[in-house]
Amino acid sequence: MPPKREASEYEEELKKLLLEKELDAGKHYKPESVRVFTTSLFKVYGLMGGEGGLPSLLFLRKYQEVIEKIGDKNASGAAEGEYKIKLNTQISYYNAIIIGLSVTHAAQDLAQHYENIRDIVKDERDASFRGEGGVKINPPQQEEGLNITKEQIMSMIKQLEILSEKDIQTKFDSKGRDAPVKRRGEYMKALIFYIHTIYPYRNNLAGMKLIDFKEYDEMRKGAEETEEMKQKLGANNWLVVQPKGLTFVNVKYKTSNKYGIIVDKITDIRLKTMLRLWIHGEDFLNTDIGKPMFNGTPLLSWAKSGTPLTSNELSHLMLDTTKKYFKLKKGIGSTLMAKIFSLMPEDPKKATILEMKAAQSQAKSRGHSMATKQSTYDPKK
Repeated sequence: MPPKREASEYEEELKKLLLEKELDAGKHYKPESVRVFTTSLFKVYGLMGGEGGLPSLLFLRKYQEVIEKIGDKNASGAAEGEYKIKLNTQISYYNAIIIGLSVTHAAQDLAQHYENIRDIVKDERDASFRGEGGVKINPPQQEEGLNITKEQIMSMIKQLEILSEKDIQTKFDSKGRDAPVKRRGEYMKALIFYIHTIYPYRNNLAGMKLIDFKEYDEMRKGAEETEEMKQKLGANNWLVVQPKGLTFVNVKYKTSNKYGIIVDKITDIRLKTMLRLWIHGEDFLNTDIGKPMFNGTPLLSWAKSGTPLTSNELSHLMLDTTKKYFKLKKGIGSTLMAKIFSLMPEDPKKATILEMKAAQSQAKSRGHSMATKQSTYDPKK
């Protein structure tokens, strides 16, 4: 029997911090759990070539090397291509890293990065369990729309903007036809697609309404006090209009019960400009719609009736527009847009913190985990 490992002074101090850490409802980690955490950290330190006792957790700053060592695969032999460390053990190591960093002064971004990688490894493990359990896993079929590039989508958006200007100029001047309806429609399509290049929403824009920031703040505060205001807040998604800013607030979406209200402050200059033009309507010469929008106005609506686009109508609008423009059998909707404009790195385990933060921001906007983003919205899959 090998001699019992003697913990370093730092490891004993780390154990003390973990035992003192207060969890939910005033609970604490059990001593045995803490011992497992610190032992796992010691093993990861060993993978990094560390010798002797655990001196600190500073080695975890070399996150790309740590992740590479934990996920190393056999280079040859019968087990070629298989992980040297089993997926369950990898997950245990990542849990220990995340918990260890939680009681140190490590940057939050570092712990979050390890958490993102852990969730991806979890998803990989769960997928292998589903396969071994007899559930047939069919390889995903490559969707036709994935052959369309980001650059092609951006070119289409530009063409839609040009068409909107061309239509109103030609038809209004020469024949006096109801040009504003067509112009407005093309511009609305450009706006919809441009929003989806930045925010990977499902059909959240359907039924979204505008609201002044002061009224929104009152409604948000009131929702904490009365059921009536809570229902009012939850009735729609919102575009909150501030004097110098715009913010998407998503309350109604597929996974809202799990992720709650999603707030996306709009920072893209081009999008802010497009939305300001759309909201204030100075260039839309339709007498019913072409005027400044007000609280409760649908963000997207049909010009003739002013009725908001439904989720089904928004979906068909995106599919039909791209089918016609790219000559596809099946068009590009919100899901394919999320794949095409995904910022998920080709190999998340080799990615930088900044690359994974960008991908995580997209995952948050869509309302799902990083593991789901990597397995479902990766354009390569």
